[in-house]
Amino acid sequence: MLTEKEMQREIRAVPEGVRKGILIDEGFILDVLKSRKMVWRYRFTDRRGKELKVKLGEYPGMSLREARIARDKLRGDIASGEYEEKKKAVTFGEVFETLIKRRVEGVCTEKYLQNMRIYMKRFISMLGDMPINEITSSDVLRVIEAAESDGVYSTAHKIKQTAGQVFRFAAAAGLVTADPTYMLTGLLQVRKVKHMPRITDPELAGRLMRDIRDKGHSPTMRIFLQLHAYTFVRPKEIREAEWGEFDLAAGVWKIPAENLNRSLFYYCLFHFFRAEST
Repeated sequence: MLTEKEMQREIRAVPEGVRKGILIDEGFILDVLKSRKMVWRYRFTDRRGKELKVKLGEYPGMSLREARIARDKLRGDIASGEYEEKKKAVTFGEVFETLIKRRVEGVCTEKYLQNMRIYMKRFISMLGDMPINEITSSDVLRVIEAAESDGVYSTAHKIKQTAGQVFRFAAAAGLVTADPTYMLTGLLQVRKVKHMPRITDPELAGRLMRDIRDKGHSPTMRIFLQLHAYTFVRPKEIREAEWGEFDLAAGVWKIPAENLNRSLFYYCLFHFFRAEST
């Protein structure tokens, strides 16, 4: 039986860009991927003689001790026949996908849903294959703590918020009886927000606009800065703007909803902007 110290030595010995399975004990391995992501897996043969490989979790989010406990529980479920029943149960990942499809048909934009998939990727990787009615508050907390340990505190909060939406959707469908994220209220780390300097003096604001006009910027950069100052949009929305969004005669800039992650916005700006940009 491999110890934690021996396992660490084996991990360090795996060359970069090489995939290797480190055998912990019979059928139980730590799969070190080329990306250096490490996954606990258990291999076994089912009653029909088919060899199966089940993901238990990820290291170091799930420790060797926790992985052994999960492996032992899986062994028990296999022996009792419960594993076959659990395979038929609805997983968190399946409910998440159902919720995504419902939102596609609703008011959410594709970009919003794409962002949702990105920050839920860690949760789906760690718990997506679990039956949703077996996920506990401690399981969710483990995912959140993994995000916090990487310093992505805002993502940790989004994970909790979105997971809660999935669990409440599942509760409405009769798949679970409670939302396990509720027990985590107030437990997440809060990063102190540092506000960026801003100009609040009208005289200084005027000086800034004159500097943008007169200090030798390229025409493209000058118009970019002026447009940003007059509209208060995010820089990304200016960078991705297309001529088809502008009605120069009417003085209107119409930004598509998919570029905003919300409803259509219309900016009536050119009666301010023309004088500065000519």
